[in-house]
Amino acid sequence: MMTTRAIRPYILAVENKAEASVTQLVFTGQQPVSLGPNTWIRLIFIIIYPLLLVFFITEIQQFYYSETVMREYAGLGVWLLLLGIGLSMFAAARLIKSDHSTTEGSTTEGMNQLSLELKERDELVKQLQDSYFSTLSAALDARDPYTAGHSMRVAEYSVMIGRKLGLAEEELDTLYKTALIHDIGKVGIPDMVLLKEGKLSEEEYLTIQRHPVLGESILQHVQPAQSIKPFLSGVRSHHERYDGKGYPDQLAGERIPLFGRIIAVADAFDAMTSDRPYRKGMKDEEAISILEQGRGTQWDPIIAGIFVDQYRCRPSCC
Repeated sequence: MMTTRAIRPYILAVENKAEASVTQLVFTGQQPVSLGPNTWIRLIFIIIYPLLLVFFITEIQQFYYSETVMREYAGLGVWLLLLGIGLSMFAAARLIKSDHSTTEGSTTEGMNQLSLELKERDELVKQLQDSYFSTLSAALDARDPYTAGHSMRVAEYSVMIGRKLGLAEEELDTLYKTALIHDIGKVGIPDMVLLKEGKLSEEEYLTIQRHPVLGESILQHVQPAQSIKPFLSGVRSHHERYDGKGYPDQLAGERIPLFGRIIAVADAFDAMTSDRPYRKGMKDEEAISILEQGRGTQWDPIIAGIFVDQYRCRPSCC
């Protein structure tokens, strides 16, 4: 009983410490975390086991007063104490390991969930971006009923060429979107020039030649700027000629950006084969013949050759 009384102040001190800890948690805005059943069992075992030892020794004191008996049980008490310490350390180690495993598992689950949400967000952003480019293309084509579908066809032809050149899927996607909006600068060209049914005057032709630069300027206002940057060079350079006689920068050969060289071939073929108010579109073979003749002068010889070969094999390959 004396031992029980002796440890009472320590028990009260522990209770006070516990109350102080809970109060501190409340005031600091932290929330207690519920523990699993195994954790509670281990905690109870760690706390109760020393008390059981004290109770056991107290009972021995009450029933045995013989000095001989007390000496015999003194050794037993030491062994029990050592065993208690060992078991408590083992239980504590298991508790730490279990908590670490639980935390690690929760972290892994959280990372997996975050990864899934990021993938869903990226897919949504891609869909919105695709819709944005398609809408721009449709709005541009709607301005001139004679060129309806032109941007879409140019985009498909461009991807056909790009795939044959071995471009990666990400590059093909960028090429497709660039081709969709390659004529976006035409929104800045007056209708009286853009929709004129007769031959353009020299001044009107110079006005038309401004549309690649206007297109680049329009896109440069799109934010974030880094996301639109991959499309700029193709839009600006799709009317350059391989011999350096194109516009707006008179670039020649491989100084012309790759997307510009690809779109130039696709754009020319669709323009030649499409009906206009002042003329009927050419037959496919006639346009293909013109592309062959212009290899190395107006168009990149390799790219024009790829388009010619691919277009001619379409009926038999598809």
